Amino acid sequence: MISDHMRSSGYTAPQSAGSPQPLRLLSRLRASTRVWLGIETVAAVPIEETTEISDENKDWPSIDVVFEQIEEMVKTQNDRLKTIDTKANFGLAAATLLTAGVTGLGRALADSGQRVAASGRDVALPHWPVFGGEVPVNSITDGVTIISLVMYALIALSTYLAYRIRTYREVANPKRLMDVYLYKEPAYTKAAIANQRAKNFGSNEAKINDKATWVNRAMILLVGEAALLVVIAIVQVAWL
Repeated sequence: MISDHMRSSGYTAPQSAGSPQPLRLLSRLRASTRVWLGIETVAAVPIEETTEISDENKDWPSIDVVFEQIEEMVKTQNDRLKTIDTKANFGLAAATLLTAGVTGLGRALADSGQRVAASGRDVALPHWPVFGGEVPVNSITDGVTIISLVMYALIALSTYLAYRIRTYREVANPKRLMDVYLYKEPAYTKAAIANQRAKNFGSNEAKINDKATWVNRAMILLVGEAALLVVIAIVQVAWL
C-alpha cells in the first residue's frame, strides 16, 4: 500500500504491462476517425529549438544546408496556409449555393403543397418508416430549411474564425538586418536568420493548425448542407 507521504511527494505506482490504457486507445481511435473522415491535418515535422547564435567567429560548416532546408520548410508552410485559405473560400461559396438550393427547393415544394391542398388532395407523405407516419410536407420543408440556415450560420462562423487576423512571425525587421548584420560574416548572418526562422516556424505552425481546424469543421457542416438538399429532393420526388 502506498503511504500518504509517498502520495504527497508525487510518487505514482507503475502500471502493469498488461493493464489497459484507455486514454491512449481513445487518442488512437480519435486519430483514426479523423483520418477516415479525411479531416486530418498534416503537420510538418517540428524543428527543435536551436541554441542562440552568439559566437560570430565560430565556424558554421553546415549552415548552407541547414538554411536551405529551413527555407524550404517555411515555403511549404506558406503554401499550406494558402491552400487552407482556398479551402475556406470554397466552403463558404459552396455553402451559400447549397443553402440557396435548399431554401428554393423547399419553397417550391411548399407552394406545390398549397396547390395540391387547394385541389382537395391530402397534403401528407405516404407512410414511410423513416418518417414514422403521415407527415405534412410543409413540416418537413420548414424543418429542413431552418436546419439549413442554422448550418449556414455555423459555416460562416467557422470560416470567419479561420479567416480572423493572426500575427505570423517573420524573420526579422529589415532595418534590424541592416543595423546589426550588415558588417557581420555571411555565415554568421545566415546562422542567425536560420535560428530565428526555426523558432518562428513552431509558433506559426500552431496558428495554422488552429486555422485548419476551423476550416475542417466548416467542411463537415458543408457535407450536412448537401445531405439536407438530398433530403428535400427525395421528399419532392416521393410526394409529387
